[in-house]
Amino acid sequence: MPFVITQDKRALPLRDIVSLRKKMGEIDLCVSFAEMHDLGWIVKNDPHIPKEMIERKLRAQEYLIAKLSGEPVGCIRFGLLWSMITFIELIWVEGHFHRRGIGRELVRSLE
Repeated sequence: MPFVITQDKRALPLRDIVSLRKKMGEIDLCVSFAEMHDLGWIVKNDPHIPKEMIERKLRAQEYLIAKLSGEPVGCIRFGLLWSMITFIELIWVEGHFHRRGIGRELVRSLE
């Protein structure tokens, strides 16, 4: 079962995480499971799979979304091999937010 180590050194199973927060200067970064209300943004920025598959992956909690001050700026789509091995299918961060550690935080959320 994939898990995340929180800043206070606790191990939490990935499926139990509501959100992870990190201060990036003055901007609050929140990484959490994407929800159905994020569907439009994800469909726009992940054109590689059909909308129906995105909806299925949202229900299965196989997307994490990064938000800065409440606005989506990146996402990671992942899957599970044999229901236990996490693998990354897509990492996407808006261009003007590159090199700020957002992709790194998305990946860390899966470790």
